[in-house]
Amino acid sequence: MSLPAEVLLMIFYWTHQGGWPGSEAYTAYKLAFVCRTWLEVAAMMKAEYWGFLRVITDEPTFLPSVIRRFFSIPRGEDDLIKLVIGPQHKDSPSLTPSQEQARLNLVMECMKPHLGRVSDLQMDTFYRSTIVTVSHFMDGADMDHLNRLWLVSQVTDDTSPLQISSLKCPYIESLDIDAQSFVNLMDPTHNVSFTEDDQDAEIRLTRYRPPTSTGAISPSRLVEALVALDKHNIISLTIEDVELSQERYGGGSRLVNLDSLTLRKIDGSFVPMICQALDSRELSFVEINSSEITSHYQLPAVDLYLTGVQSSTSLLYGIQDWKGIKLFVKDCPGFDDWVLGAMAFFGMKDNGPACGIMNQLVIYGCSFSAPALQRMCEMRYGKYGIDHLEVRDGPEIDDDLRRWFTEHTLAFEWQARELCIDA
Repeated sequence: MSLPAEVLLMIFYWTHQGGWPGSEAYTAYKLAFVCRTWLEVAAMMKAEYWGFLRVITDEPTFLPSVIRRFFSIPRGEDDLIKLVIGPQHKDSPSLTPSQEQARLNLVMECMKPHLGRVSDLQMDTFYRSTIVTVSHFMDGADMDHLNRLWLVSQVTDDTSPLQISSLKCPYIESLDIDAQSFVNLMDPTHNVSFTEDDQDAEIRLTRYRPPTSTGAISPSRLVEALVALDKHNIISLTIEDVELSQERYGGGSRLVNLDSLTLRKIDGSFVPMICQALDSRELSFVEINSSEITSHYQLPAVDLYLTGVQSSTSLLYGIQDWKGIKLFVKDCPGFDDWVLGAMAFFGMKDNGPACGIMNQLVIYGCSFSAPALQRMCEMRYGKYGIDHLEVRDGPEIDDDLRRWFTEHTLAFEWQARELCIDA
């Protein structure tokens, strides 16, 4: 039985009205997948109902007819669109590179006439070669309404540069892009602009792991690319899972406008390099996650977060002469009694303890003992005292030790790890 168009319009209307917090506001595109009749009726709806399209590239719901219809809907100048394109199952590729490229080519070909009205473009692919192949559709585009751009791949099967020499995105607030593509776009010979002066931006440089080390990124080129963006903008920067060459950074340019820095799964030799390039009064937060540090360096951040650091030597390289206030350490086997001893007795550049002005310490997990932590707090008490101490998933302590910590800190909390007892 066929329902009249008026009834279908009512269904669309009430489906749209029945949204919940956090859900996508406009849902006509979902109902368009039901059948061709529903698609044609949905096409008669207001353009606002077609403000968002999610294209799942590795599912049977990849329907060219719906994609083409989405972009053919009449729209006014102020009717912006958001697009999320990517696989449903990121960890198990079900498409070959050529299949994925063919599907993304279709989407981008339909999208190209509308790039100027796109406010959010998230493109997630299995293969970097797909990003490289379809990038030419964006070459020369003026994307004046774009706030968020996401060009992320899971497998680095291609180290070629993007086919973009000119691109204007003056109002980008969030950029997620593989590290090599970022370096390509910020090449000084290209006419690429991402933000206007004094605009805050979140930059996340994502996975880039070429099959051989010859494709690794030059640290100097990466820092220079960051400096080009950093000159006039306050940036929150994340670099994760990137392979860098062993080339040493010369140390000429400086990052002066970083607000925060997060490094995840980064080769330890790069950490001192980027720290050498830091000269930012804005830097309030640094996180080192699952990255080993191979030489001494000093971080200028107020708050330092360390996660998954395995070696105590590596961890001490990071904190030894750090002059910040709050240290957060989570799941770091390297945070042991030896490190606590260093925090109690010495630093490299003066006679005080490591983390000389730190007064807030938060520990999750790790491999320290409670008596060693007490000795550290006792040795620092007074001039280098710990005012705020929080321990989660730590060793058991008795009432006397709990009372001691309470009396020698302004704020104290200790939660022992739960013991797993086999039945």
